[in-house]
Amino acid sequence: MQYNFLLIDDDIEYCQNLRTAIEQIGLGEYATDIVITDCQNWEDGRVLLEKNYYQALILDAKCMIDKNQENESFDFLPFVLDKLKDIELAQNRLIPFVVNTGHLGERELDMVERLIAERNSQKFSKTLSSKKDLLKFLMDKINDLPDTKIFKQYSNIFEIFELGFMPPNPTDFRQKLLKILKNLDMPTENTAILQDARVIQDEIYKVLQTKISGLSGSFMTKNKFLSGTIDSNYKPTTIVYQTPALSYLASNINQICSAFGNHSTTKPSNLDVKYWEVPSNYAVKSVVFALLEQLLWFKELMKTL
Repeated sequence: MQYNFLLIDDDIEYCQNLRTAIEQIGLGEYATDIVITDCQNWEDGRVLLEKNYYQALILDAKCMIDKNQENESFDFLPFVLDKLKDIELAQNRLIPFVVNTGHLGERELDMVERLIAERNSQKFSKTLSSKKDLLKFLMDKINDLPDTKIFKQYSNIFEIFELGFMPPNPTDFRQKLLKILKNLDMPTENTAILQDARVIQDEIYKVLQTKISGLSGSFMTKNKFLSGTIDSNYKPTTIVYQTPALSYLASNINQICSAFGNHSTTKPSNLDVKYWEVPSNYAVKSVVFALLEQLLWFKELMKTL
C-alpha cells in the first residue's frame, strides 16, 4: 500500500529536505512507499486535496493562505483547520495532520497547542524534533483509521487507483468504492450502494472504451465484445484473467443496479412482497463482490493496454 502525504510549507528548500528524509524513513522503517507532495500555500493545497487522495497532512504553523499573499501569517493554521473540516465532510473521512514548525512565541504557541488538542494531533519542531517520530505519529494515526483497514483488506482492488487506471478524484470513484465497503452491513444504505456500484461499473467501460478500438454501443454490446461467445467453446477475447463467470457477473451488476438503484421500480398493485423495492442485504452484498471480481479483471486487462 502506497501512502500519500500533502505538505504545505512556504519554504521550498525545507520541503525538499523533509520530503526526501521522510520518504527514506518510510522505506526503511515501514518497508512501504511514502510519497510527499508539497505546495507553498493553502489555496494550492486545497485544490490538490480535493483532486487527489492524501492520507495525511504536514502543516506549517505560519504560512500563506493564498498564492497572492506576500508574507506568511499565523492566521494560516486556524483558517486551514476550519476548511479541512469541510473537506473531511465532503470526502466522508478523517484526515490526520501534524503541525511542523519553527520557533513560536508564547501567544502563537498557545494557539497552536489549543488547535491541535481539539483534533488530537501533535506539534513537531523543524529543528529539534525527530523526523522519524513525526512519521511514526502520522502512520499510527493512519493505520488506526477504519478507511486504512479497508484499504489493506482489499489492497488488490484499491491498487487500481494507485496505478492510475481510474480517475483519482477522491470524492468520486475511490471514495464511492470505499463507502460501498464501509456500508456493506447497513441495509439502510442498500439503494445508495447499488447506485454507486453502477457508477463504478459504467466507469470501467468508459475507461476501456478509450483504450480498446471497437468497444462501443450499449452495455450488452460492450460486455459481449469483451467476453467472447459464452458456450461450450468459450474463448476469452483477452489474455488476462477471464472466465465466462465475468460476463454473467457483469450482467447481474448492470441489471440489478439499474432496476433497484438507478431507476424507481414500482411494485405491481396486485402483489404484496416485502422486499420488492430493494433486494435484501444478502443480494446487495453479492452485487458488491461481483463488482470486486470485475474490478480485478479490469486491473489485469489495463496492465496489458
